[in-house]
Amino acid sequence: MTTVALAERYSRLEFADLPAPVVNRAIELAIDTLGVAIGGQFLESSTLTSELVADMGGKPESTVVGGGRVPACLAVLANATIAHGLELDDVDNASSLHPGTVVIPTALALGEATSASGSDVVAAIVAGYDAMIRIGRAAGAVQQYSKGFHPTATCGVFGAAITAGRLLQLDGDRLAHALGIAGSFSAGNLEYMANGAWTKRLQVGGAAQSGTLAALMSARGFTGPTTILEGKHGFLQAHADTPDPAMLTDGLADPFAILDVSIKPFACCRYSQTPVDAVLELIEHHTIAAERVTRVDVGLVNAGIPIVAEPREQKLSPQNSVDAQFSLPYAVAVALQRGGAFVEEFSDQAVWDPAVRRLMPLVHVHPDAALDAFYPAKWPADVTISMDNGEHHRLRVMDCRGDPGKPILRRALEDKFRRLAAAAMGSVAMDQILERVAGLAALDDIAQLTELFRSHPDRVALAGAR
Repeated sequence: MTTVALAERYSRLEFADLPAPVVNRAIELAIDTLGVAIGGQFLESSTLTSELVADMGGKPESTVVGGGRVPACLAVLANATIAHGLELDDVDNASSLHPGTVVIPTALALGEATSASGSDVVAAIVAGYDAMIRIGRAAGAVQQYSKGFHPTATCGVFGAAITAGRLLQLDGDRLAHALGIAGSFSAGNLEYMANGAWTKRLQVGGAAQSGTLAALMSARGFTGPTTILEGKHGFLQAHADTPDPAMLTDGLADPFAILDVSIKPFACCRYSQTPVDAVLELIEHHTIAAERVTRVDVGLVNAGIPIVAEPREQKLSPQNSVDAQFSLPYAVAVALQRGGAFVEEFSDQAVWDPAVRRLMPLVHVHPDAALDAFYPAKWPADVTISMDNGEHHRLRVMDCRGDPGKPILRRALEDKFRRLAAAAMGSVAMDQILERVAGLAALDDIAQLTELFRSHPDRVALAGAR
């Protein structure tokens, strides 16, 4: 049985089994996720969530970013929601998932609650990433999109269950039951795009919380269907018309899908990342003044069209930051006008910049069948910028900055962390966090790291963010 095979493999995965590049990648992704969470804690969706979990009270087990300690399940809910707010969290291209925003908050909260060592947390992170990505690839992102599902939420519940279960030291049998229980909570839809709602963020927090709850219930003997993934009424059959169950166990001897994960340089949907990267590279190599641009043509993989390009009228009129995060015309226009696409470019205030709004109708997006041949392993884009003097500047980008084929170096990753965390803390606190994450595998107790995320007296609001 496939579900049982996965559970057995992850239950036996120990830190000593992890090659050095896998450990290093887990640490890099922890740096990235923590930076995004620390920087995203002042979004209104984040503060509402963190205030709610604080008001709910309960046993002080785990730290909320920028807050105090609450029960582990509530900390997971808050921190995963917070980490998904800025749309800067990591991505597995092949499954179109954001595993870090689910797995790392779960690992840190359960690790703190159980006084786990840093090495145990690293092993749990690696297992959680692998499980979530495998399940996402087997279901297929496009198939889930076609049914209106949000893959990070639907698959994230399983990644969280594996992560939490490993830290609870569940054996293979109990871990299989945890997956079965988690399947009851697999949910999340794309309707947030209808009005720029915050539910995408909460769906991820809910997946992390539900997966954690599933592991806790299994630890007490609660049972779940141990064929939840492959069964007649299981996850794959419910969420995809033609799933590929073989992907669940292919290469399971080396469960290191974490090595395939990309880091985002821009604060928007992954489908907009490569086009933005192309625009910024064209600006860098040519004299392109935004006011002289007459048209921008973007060739995109077909899967991204309904997410960031349609309906066109809506994508040309974003009303808030969420709308902007999922509008490719906006992302291209703001990159052209401001020469960047980071947090400040996707604030509620930036959305109404008249110079950016003038450019948006000039952006025309079309599906490119030639690019589809590389999807989902790669998410290429083809961009042509036309100028008022008749010049045309074209660039096809196969790997976006941050993809495994064009990795972000550690120094640049730490710069991203500092740029985000500067809104919440001073340089000394940032240095402490980076030092402890770098030495994550050597920590005797993960609380040596999580204690650094609590509220700081020098916190300031993230200017312009929502």
